Amino acid sequence: MKNNIYTIILGNNQNLLFGSSNDSILIYNIFYRFYLNTNYWKKPLLFINKDVTILNILNKIKTINTFSTIIIYFSGHSSKIGKLNFFNKLYSSSEILKKIDSLNNIKKHIFFIIDSCYSELNINTFKYKNIILTTYIVSSKKNQTSKEILIKYDFNMFKYKNLALSNITNNKIVISIFTYYFYKILNGKNLNNLNDWKINLVNNILWNIIEKKYNQKIYYVQN
Repeated sequence: MKNNIYTIILGNNQNLLFGSSNDSILIYNIFYRFYLNTNYWKKPLLFINKDVTILNILNKIKTINTFSTIIIYFSGHSSKIGKLNFFNKLYSSSEILKKIDSLNNIKKHIFFIIDSCYSELNINTFKYKNIILTTYIVSSKKNQTSKEILIKYDFNMFKYKNLALSNITNNKIVISIFTYYFYKILNGKNLNNLNDWKINLVNNILWNIIEKKYNQKIYYVQN
């Protein structure tokens, strides 16, 4: 029997980013497909810009009363010391984890997917009381930036939740490199089993190409 998988998706364009809301909606679409096609992925929650708050995360997690994996996806700015730019406030992953750990006594697995500059700085190895496992997939080294690119808009990528027309210009959209290829691999291989992610996702040759071309190295860490 597989554990329930809850997903909380955060995209914050604040401070002159263009693609983070697009990133989050793209990830929402692939996780929503997993929700439709399995009985253990739960309907994803999406928070964009002003709704990217710690309170929204905690309120959702308070409702979970059985052992579960909780995926927190974030796209947005990060400070040079690794704090994630929620709406008008910065948090490190350790600060977020401490708040989650204190909510209840339910054992849980927290899986962070972070697409931001310097995202390696958010990898945390502290042992918590109720969080029995933490996993990270991050988009860049501690001294690297996370890049955005223009791609051709493809309606099929946004089948379940579309982009606002204002985000599409000349049939092109801004998207982050990491999230775009993360989506393509998940979608192409239909990776709805988290046990398959390390081998089939993280070890994909695409990441070597991205590291050479864009100077971004992804990390997968579990502890």
